[in-house]
Amino acid sequence: MTGGEIAALLAALAFIVLVIFLCMFIKKLIRNLEEMERTINSISNDVDILSKQAENVLASSNTLIKDIDEKLNTISPVFDAAAEVGHSVSDFNTATHDFTSKFRNRKKSSLLTRFIPMRSKKSRKK
Repeated sequence: MTGGEIAALLAALAFIVLVIFLCMFIKKLIRNLEEMERTINSISNDVDILSKQAENVLASSNTLIKDIDEKLNTISPVFDAAAEVGHSVSDFNTATHDFTSKFRNRKKSSLLTRFIPMRSKKSRKK
């Protein structure tokens, strides 16, 4: 065997080894791609389920919000009436306070002298 034949034989062996490693690499790559495809399909199915559940939650939320809005509209006049009663009570308190202030600041002897005759100091000592 000549040197050229040995070199060709070594080159052929190196090429066979390279082809074997490439085949192993491609097999692993195919397995990884298949696993990735299964994972993507699983995620896609999960997202579909989640989107349907989200739609159900949103529909329930909309129904609940409408119900709360109707109840608030029903109760709103009660709160308005309570506010009016509060204002009336406040006005009454203000009027009562003004009246008592005027009553306290009046001349005290004037009312007493009209209805109760004043006794002199001498008659009180007896």
